[in-house]
Parts: sequence; C-alpha cells; structure tokens
Amino acid sequence: LEVVDCLHERTVYSKGQSAVIKPVITCRKARRQMFFRPLGFSNTMAVMHIDLVESLLRRKIRGLGLTDIGLVSE
Repeated sequence: LEVVDCLHERTVYSKGQSAVIKPVITCRKARRQMFFRPLGFSNTMAVMHIDLVESLLRRKIRGLGLTDIGLVSE
C-alpha cells in the first residue's frame, strides 16, 4: 500500500502525537490516489476514494470501518 505525505497541519493528533484522531488531508497531494495510507497513519488505517468505498458497500463487504475525514484544497 502506497504511503503518501498528505496530512495537513489542521490534523488532530492524540496527546503525545502517537495517533491521528481527526485526519485532514491536502487534496493536491492525494489527488491521483484511489487507495493509500497517509504518512503518520497506523498500518490498520487507509484512505479510499469515495467511488471505491461505494463499490465495496454495494458488494456488502464486512469488517470495513468508515470515518469521515477533512479535506483542504491548498
């Protein structure tokens, strides 16, 4: 899984900066990626393009947790 350095400075981290609580992604840096892991995410979390997520949901995939993320178009 490709790792992309795209977390914006508005990203909220846990105390001690060990985990991402509320990710905010810079669109320009992640524009061409459909499925990737932002630099700083744990190995169990990834970002997917909405088209890919909708396709997986139509196929009734189990075990997939979804969380809304923030986007910045700088």
